[in-house]
Amino acid sequence: MDVADFVAKWRKASLQNEMQVYTDHLDDLCRLANHPTRLEYDTTGERFAVQKSVTKLGGTTGAADAWFRGHFAIEYKGKGGDLDAAFRQLLEYRDNLENPPLLIVCDFDRIIIRTNYTGRTTRKIELNPDNIASGEKIGEHRAHGGAGHLERVSAPVGSRAGGDDGEVH
Repeated sequence: MDVADFVAKWRKASLQNEMQVYTDHLDDLCRLANHPTRLEYDTTGERFAVQKSVTKLGGTTGAADAWFRGHFAIEYKGKGGDLDAAFRQLLEYRDNLENPPLLIVCDFDRIIIRTNYTGRTTRKIELNPDNIASGEKIGEHRAHGGAGHLERVSAPVGSRAGGDDGEVH
């Protein structure tokens, strides 16, 4: 999937109910990043899952909308949804999701990525259809040799940040 296709599709589809479309959105994000979708990557849901069951800080249970072990957790809300509430939800989940390095919230028009590296200040990256479509550069962090060794890299939105091997590290 290319950037123009992604933006056009989700500008139209973002009016639908969150629960009906968030897995499609997640799969399209994977395609946009040239990464296998969750089912292509992990059919068991052990490493990459939707509706990942989790115990919240207070002891009650919940489910993260999407979780990729060692990479990220995502909480979706419907168009115009309260992304601050979605982030608070992720904060209740993160410890029992193995403390992923990226906490992401999305309402289909906005994607907010917050870094969650131990010993580092949280960085907030906001994406929307306009900056995704324009290829505007955003700062990204890449870990080498573990989360303690971070380097800053820049890549156009919708492209892959990484080394010559094309892998996101």
